[in-house]
Amino acid sequence: MNTYTKNLSVNNSPILTPQHWQGVGTLIDHYLCATKKDRVIIVFNSDTLQEMTWVRIALQERDIPNTYVWSIPLRDPEFKKRLSSELPTSSELAGGCLILLTLENETISHDEVINSLLSQYPKDQVRLYRAMSAGGLLFSNGLRVTPEELSKRNTSLLRALMPARNIRFTSKSGSDVRIELDSDCFRWVSNRGYGKPGKVVILPAGEIATYPSSVDGRFVADFGFNANFHTLQDARLNLSPVTLWLEKSRVVGIECPDKGVKAFITECLAREPNSNRVGEVGFGTNFGINTPVKQNSHLNERHPGMHLGLGQSNQHPKLVAYTCSTHLDLISSGGIIELEEHSDATIDLSRVDPSDEPHPIETRDEDAYGADGFGAFDSDDCCSYSVGLGSSCLDSNLVK
Repeated sequence: MNTYTKNLSVNNSPILTPQHWQGVGTLIDHYLCATKKDRVIIVFNSDTLQEMTWVRIALQERDIPNTYVWSIPLRDPEFKKRLSSELPTSSELAGGCLILLTLENETISHDEVINSLLSQYPKDQVRLYRAMSAGGLLFSNGLRVTPEELSKRNTSLLRALMPARNIRFTSKSGSDVRIELDSDCFRWVSNRGYGKPGKVVILPAGEIATYPSSVDGRFVADFGFNANFHTLQDARLNLSPVTLWLEKSRVVGIECPDKGVKAFITECLAREPNSNRVGEVGFGTNFGINTPVKQNSHLNERHPGMHLGLGQSNQHPKLVAYTCSTHLDLISSGGIIELEEHSDATIDLSRVDPSDEPHPIETRDEDAYGADGFGAFDSDDCCSYSVGLGSSCLDSNLVK
């Protein structure tokens, strides 16, 4: 770290630490895989100015051409004009790639604009990364692990779970859930941080997920939550675990020692007829994330453990035969999976062994798209960030 970056700070933005700086390097070298032939454009908001500056300094130290475009989250009539003015022509890339990185704290914005502008390039000449920084925690927590390491752990879980029909999940905090899976009908998502031509990469990475045919039992979320709407509610659940009772994939009971947290979760599950329905079962694989964060962020969802996504599913509505605009992930820490077809086969989610087998090719790559609901750059993603809920806990003026 040079003397300039050591003390870099803007207003109340996060201060650069060795952990942040290491994450910035991992982002550029292992996720973006940027080289001197490429051109990197960083789209940032006023509240991610600091993180944008970190990335630019690291790019400059590597002699990688880069520039930046400021944006207003969600609604910005002038954004297309500003971004267009910074885009190179295809011929100007001269054998390199255009790498577009967006940095926002808790939104994924301007998909329609970004999609339309990037579609003018050949797919193999452009890569898109949408990062949710959560006040710099993306770099200090979410980018400790490389895509290669995430992919090996995702592969390990997918190879075990894709053939499975019935699994049991238990945890030290009291979970005891039976889940029926059907990989023939419902696709798996594998978020591992790898970029593919024409596809978006959501950061932080580290998760596999699918739609469960049925979920029954008691589930204790003792790590955190992540929601597809803006909220000021503290997302940490390690000191106030939420217990759900489930029957046929519906929440039929809820308990929590913290009355405020219970009220928040109860309200979320009552917003729409299907807000209390399990639309996703997911397993975090990012072992660099070991502490829950206060911000409503993907960081909590990527933590090793199981989570249930309530409301919107991660499949096409024609497959699951219902719709819902809200999506609330409740996340446990660690836990044991038993494969009921093989009584002696168990998986400890807190220490998943990496696999050197090929990653399954039939999975989808990502699990989120942006606030305007258009999907990002030919994305086939699902859980959108487009809902505004008005209440004492939910601010309808900002959506995620």
